[in-house]
Amino acid sequence: MSGSGAWSGTVGAGLGAPAPTGGELFALIAAAAARRPAAASGRWSGLLFLVGERRLLVPLAQVDLVLALPSALTPVPDSGRRMLGIANHQGTLLPIFDLGVLLGLGAAVPGTAGRVLVVRRDGCPCGLGVSAVSAIRHCDASALRAAPPGGSALLGPCVQGAFDLDGERVPVLDLEPVSAALLTGLAQVQPDPESVQRW
Repeated sequence: MSGSGAWSGTVGAGLGAPAPTGGELFALIAAAAARRPAAASGRWSGLLFLVGERRLLVPLAQVDLVLALPSALTPVPDSGRRMLGIANHQGTLLPIFDLGVLLGLGAAVPGTAGRVLVVRRDGCPCGLGVSAVSAIRHCDASALRAAPPGGSALLGPCVQGAFDLDGERVPVLDLEPVSAALLTGLAQVQPDPESVQRW
């Protein structure tokens, strides 16, 4: 999947339509989270990462790949702080959002440092900027506990539970509601792939 076809059918902020408000994004994330299937039993594998100083886990199966934050990003007008820009990764147009801003946790990628978790929904790629990626962790699924209190209202619907790691209860973040909200709630655009910077 490359060129404009990779972006066709996906949704990006701006280019003629404003990004959804916090309330609208919360409603979209909550609706998608309500359709979450029951957790499976057995061995659980996840990726441990940071949003600022906050440690989070995500199911490994939800992450297509991890990239360094590209130095060349094409900004999208009227997208606000949530969207970092669009990159052309090996011929595929990749919209990249700041996961921390999306979830009301503050900027995860305040500068040029950071990593990008690439997720796919219906075959369409989406990049989520995080502060750092730490390690792959394996846990017994039966050890999933209730998530610790605190965090933002937007974070809550995305949390499946938490695992105790290194003396800390680390929330497990479900990225499916986030990607569903981004694809459902933002204006459909098809930028010219020639105008998007490569890296």
